[in-house]
Amino acid sequence: MASKKAHQPWDPESEGQVRVLLECQHTDSPAIIASVIEREGYAVRTCTGPDAGRCDLVAHGHCDLVDGADVVVNLLRDPVEGPQIADAVASVRRPPALVVERPWPKDGAGPGPAGARAAVVHPPVTRASLVAAIDEALGDRP
Repeated sequence: MASKKAHQPWDPESEGQVRVLLECQHTDSPAIIASVIEREGYAVRTCTGPDAGRCDLVAHGHCDLVDGADVVVNLLRDPVEGPQIADAVASVRRPPALVVERPWPKDGAGPGPAGARAAVVHPPVTRASLVAAIDEALGDRP
């Protein structure tokens, strides 16, 4: 079940699948959202944000879950932490594809490094719109 996989490293068996890291608040039922994504054939891990202190990726520039992901779906609604984490994902050496719930400037004038791009899923997020955004993000990868 998806909830038991939260914050666990990626399984070696998932290497043949597209790996999706879902970032959302605990109150948004990440296990339910993850199970919807899993039914589409993706391997899924969840992150509900840092429990204490800062996100390892933001604070130290490294997160094993992000490093192993093909796509990061950032649904963190915190107006400061959500964009900071999305920026950090886009800034890693080999960034995964990115899906965000807020517009992402394509000109480099706002969050994220210049030239960074993310697929946007607009609220209310549905199964169809989330899967379409994941597919769009994967299609935009170089």
